[in-house]
Amino acid sequence: MTKSAKLICALSFAFLVLLGGCYLPGGPVPEGEHKPTPRDYSQKMVDAVVTMEEEVIAAPLPDEWGAPDICDEIHFLRFRPRDGSTLDPSNPHKVDVSRTEAMLVMLP
Repeated sequence: MTKSAKLICALSFAFLVLLGGCYLPGGPVPEGEHKPTPRDYSQKMVDAVVTMEEEVIAAPLPDEWGAPDICDEIHFLRFRPRDGSTLDPSNPHKVDVSRTEAMLVMLP
């Protein structure tokens, strides 16, 4: 590595260290609070058309990993229309994928 490259690396590192010192938890916010945006719906209206169910999928991990048994299942919440329009007509406990318009999966 050349002398100038070492100098650039050292200066970059020093800059990043000093930049981290500028963070102040709980410090001033650059702008004031805003009023929340008014919604065209209420929670009662949403509850009337949407149902929420907890789903569990078995996904066992190898025993040699030493993970607790609770890690062998994936738990998630499923939100779907209350009218059953996305359910399979032949089995109302399963979802008909062809009728599902969108799916969003969020994992930490």
